Order: sequence, then structure tokens, then C-alpha cells
Amino acid sequence: MPTSWITKPTQTHLKFPYFISTNFKIHRVNQFQCTVIALWLLLLFSVSLEAQSGRCFFIKPEGRGDGSSWANASGDLPATLEKSSSGDVVWVAAGKYLPSVKGDRRASFVIREGVQLYGGFAGYETQLKARNIPKNPTVLSGNIGDVNSAADNSYTVVRFHSASPTTILDGFRIRDGRANGQTEKVGPSSCGGGIFLDAASPTIRNCVLKENLALHGGGMYVYARRTKSTPSLQSCTFQNNRAELYGGGICNDGGQGDCAPVLAGCRFIDNQALYGAGIANQVREGSCTVRLRDCHFQGNFADLRGGAILNKPTDSDQGKVLFEACSFSGNTSTIGREADEKPYKSGRGTLVF
Repeated sequence: MPTSWITKPTQTHLKFPYFISTNFKIHRVNQFQCTVIALWLLLLFSVSLEAQSGRCFFIKPEGRGDGSSWANASGDLPATLEKSSSGDVVWVAAGKYLPSVKGDRRASFVIREGVQLYGGFAGYETQLKARNIPKNPTVLSGNIGDVNSAADNSYTVVRFHSASPTTILDGFRIRDGRANGQTEKVGPSSCGGGIFLDAASPTIRNCVLKENLALHGGGMYVYARRTKSTPSLQSCTFQNNRAELYGGGICNDGGQGDCAPVLAGCRFIDNQALYGAGIANQVREGSCTVRLRDCHFQGNFADLRGGAILNKPTDSDQGKVLFEACSFSGNTSTIGREADEKPYKSGRGTLVF
């Protein structure tokens, strides 16, 4: 458009209240028209905000309502997650929750894309910052059958599939998963007793994963599956988890894709595995880069290699662990490089081996 076609009004030419119509004519508006325009803009803003806002559900162990408020809380967390969609927020009060009441070992808490799940509430709060997570333990447990036996527990307690960072799990204790299905196929029956991430990159904060077992990834299994999986873990604890093979705390699997978890302020305590008691990387025809900052490894034990961390790329793969401001104490294994020796002593470095 030629510049000669455009007339730029100056302050001497245009004073409020005026508006410019689509045919570029300037019109004076009266007070009533100003009010109408303001109300119209406010309505558009409100409609836009409503379209971007999801629903909020409230969960209590004894809840019998539809979940629309604390007073009308639901007690069925699996059903609430089933009907939730992107943008929805779920607040969960202190108590113990099971993924199945019918003894189905395949049942998990499935968190859908864009759903935000928060625990640590007493059950009356009106603001997220008012919750007290340590005081209000909110437990997601796989102990769905005989409470005195782990043999009939859920394979995996929590599952994510194709989730983005807007998908949030915050303020839970995740325990008693038992992914002991005897199969080499990657899946929740044998991988990730606490959490199984399938091509997912959620945000996980303030969670404790404890007393979970799996063939691979006792606490968590991160599977890129021909795409990318970049979960963010913040202030999480992995304690007393066990893997029969790889990754007592976490097992990362490139799976012909790009596995790149980022951990900040996390702790790995007393986990066990054959290989990689704290963290194990299985690149498997892809890439796997783990970034650790301000993480602590203590008392982890591997039967063979990797008391704290094991990195296992093949000749054609790319696998490494980058760590900064981390600490290592009392991690042991029968053979192999140990976490309390070089290059770990400085608390920072890059492992490629």
C-alpha cells in the first residue's frame, strides 16, 4: 500500500472520544456509545477467558458428590481423571486413593494431556498456595488387593501418554506399584512401578515415589518411543524403589527417539537395581541426555554396576548425564564405576561411558 494512502492523525487532529471505522473515516462518539463499546470489549474478554479456562474438580476420600466443590467433593479420582480434559484442574485432599476397586492390576491413574493434578490439601482451601503438602499426605497407591501382600498390586500407579509440560502432577506420594510382569516388551506391566511415561513430557513436582518395584524403572520409566520425552522433575524424592534389572529410581529409554529428562532438587535414597540403582540410561537406538541440578544420591546399591548412575549407550547411540551442584554419599555396587569416586567428587560434570 503506498504511503500516500495512509494518514496518521496527530494529537491535534484526534482527541478522545473518537474511533476510526473500517472505511478509515473518523467519527466522534458520545458517552453512551463509549459505554456500549466498553461493555462489548468486556464481554469479548470474558468469553475469551472462559474459553481458555478449564473446570476445577475437588476430591476427598469420603466424597460422594460430583466434585464441583469441597462441600460436594467426589471420592472417585479415577473416574474424575477419565472425564477430565485439557485445561482442567483437580484438587485432591489428604488420604489414600486406589486406581481400581475391582483388583484390576492393569489399572492406573491416567493423567491426560493438559490436566493439572494437585495433592496436599486439607479439604477447605480456596487457593493453591494455601495447601500444606507435608501436613496433608495425599497417597496414590497400587495396593489394590490384599493389603498384606504386594503380589496383586497394580503394575503401574500413574501413567502419562503424549503429555506436554502443561500436564502437571504436584504434591503426591506414589507407592506400591509392582510392574513385575515377565515380559521384555516395554510397557506398564513390566516398566515403571510408580510412574510410566510414554512419549510424554509432563511437569512433576513435590512428589515422593516410594516402595515401587519393576523389571525396569522401579520408581519411574521414561520412554521416548520414536519421538521425544522431556519430563521436568522438581523437588521429587525416589526412595526404597527396586528394579530387577535397570534403574531402581528411574530408567530412561531413548527407544529410537530422544529421551531428555531434566531433574532439579531431587533425591535418590536407598534404591536398588541390578544396574543403575539411582538412575539407569538405556539409549536403545536413539539418544538419552539426563540433566541433573542440585540432586542428591545416598545409599543406593546396584548388584553389578552403577551404585548411583549407569549410562549404557551402544556404539551408534548417544547417551550422557550432565550434573551440576549434585552430591553423592554411600552409593555402592559390586563392580564398575562408583558414584562416590571420580568424576563425581566435584558434584558437577558430564558422564559419557
